[in-house]
Amino acid sequence: MTKSNFFKKPFFGYFRELSVVIIGVTVTFGGSALFSSINGNKQLSYYYGSIKTEMEYNLQQLENAVIYHEKAFDSAYYLRHTPTDSLSQDSLIKKSSYYNNQKQLISVIYSTHEMKPRIGAFDSFKLSGMMPHSKEPDVLLKLVTCYADIDDFKDDNNSIMKLRVDAIFKVVSSISTLKPMPKSDIEIIKHPENFDFFMILSNESHYETLHQTASKLIEDYKSCIAAINNCRYVRRNK
Repeated sequence: MTKSNFFKKPFFGYFRELSVVIIGVTVTFGGSALFSSINGNKQLSYYYGSIKTEMEYNLQQLENAVIYHEKAFDSAYYLRHTPTDSLSQDSLIKKSSYYNNQKQLISVIYSTHEMKPRIGAFDSFKLSGMMPHSKEPDVLLKLVTCYADIDDFKDDNNSIMKLRVDAIFKVVSSISTLKPMPKSDIEIIKHPENFDFFMILSNESHYETLHQTASKLIEDYKSCIAAINNCRYVRRNK
């Protein structure tokens, strides 16, 4: 063996082995990154799908709120703008501009509508650490905005409903002590000792504002749900 052959053979042998190792490492890390990307996309698909279902539930809550506050506004407007002497039990039963002659105004007066939106899926998404990996910034912005807005609406709505609940409870629990003893719902509403109850029922500005806010939120929620349906993480599963 010559001196040159002595150095050539080991060098090329080591070079081949080193090349195999480098290629192996590259393939391993490349495959790992690809697997991580696929796994991440699956997780994002799961979270976006769960959030979509949750938002559809919240949308139904908002639609119910719009129906309720439309009726509450109608009854409030009627009570405030109808002269006290003209209010009668018969008028309460028959008033039906929004009820298609199927609902009694009196049932609205003694009812409330509490908002209980769901936030579990969105909270899980935030805590998962996957949010920064989403490549849908516009959808994320819509999500954050919708969840923040419905939380604000829930607080405003439920604070008004608490006033109604407290007033209704006070009236119902004190009916037997009223003098003279009321003989009908209209006499309960018109009784001087129930003035606070009447004022809460007849404050149409509360219900008009809540109705408008809920209506705007419905449009925002529909837009957000449509954006989720069209995002890459949900669209690929269709």
